[in-house]
Amino acid sequence: MIASYPHAPQVGEWMFERARALVRAGRTRDGAAALRRVHIDRAGEPEAVRAWSELESLAAAGTVAEPAPLSARERIDGGRAARVLRRLARSRELLESVWSNAELPRHLRREAGHSLAWTYYKSRDYGSCADLLAELYASVPSVDTRRELSRCLERAGRYDEAIELWVGIYSANKGAYGATALWNAIDLAMLGGRYARADELLEEFEGRYRSRGSERRWLRAWIPLRLGETERARAALSEMVELRR
Repeated sequence: MIASYPHAPQVGEWMFERARALVRAGRTRDGAAALRRVHIDRAGEPEAVRAWSELESLAAAGTVAEPAPLSARERIDGGRAARVLRRLARSRELLESVWSNAELPRHLRREAGHSLAWTYYKSRDYGSCADLLAELYASVPSVDTRRELSRCLERAGRYDEAIELWVGIYSANKGAYGATALWNAIDLAMLGGRYARADELLEEFEGRYRSRGSERRWLRAWIPLRLGETERARAALSEMVELRR
């Protein structure tokens, strides 16, 4: 049943009862391990609490050793599981306990940090998501982290930071990827209502690249209109009409 219906509402209860059945069958070690997995894989759910209580009861009876606190690896797994189950408070609690522990290995903290940022995003705490990813990106400026950071900055309404993030990439790489980065900055400037900045960036783009012709023609009219420069906007729109664009 557990294997066939992994997303059934009762699957957590099935996992818990299976673990208890193993204990009753005399497979105490296997049952204790299964109870621990229920506590991790169903983090934030009632059966997770019940599984830990069952482990403590077995230890009190002298059947198994006292359950050890969750390891960093188990807390990361539990934080991910809790997020999938939409138990976001529990996910934050588990992942923050790993991320905030400077004594843990760097690779575990980074894994926890990325997972925690996703939990923040799911919680709509976009500011915390952006702050955390900015710290991770400063340490290892990977493409994936940059993309996630840009998304959180945008959702947090921190458009100026998001724009400068992509302008920095353009400044370091004027090739094809630089064109993409600069256009991302223009898009964000438009989304954030930074029309004067979008105008500057569009001029920079047109001075170096020839791609995105139809989009550039439209922005040459739309940006002045948003800036209140109606005559400049009229001239650009008229040009588009005359060219049948």
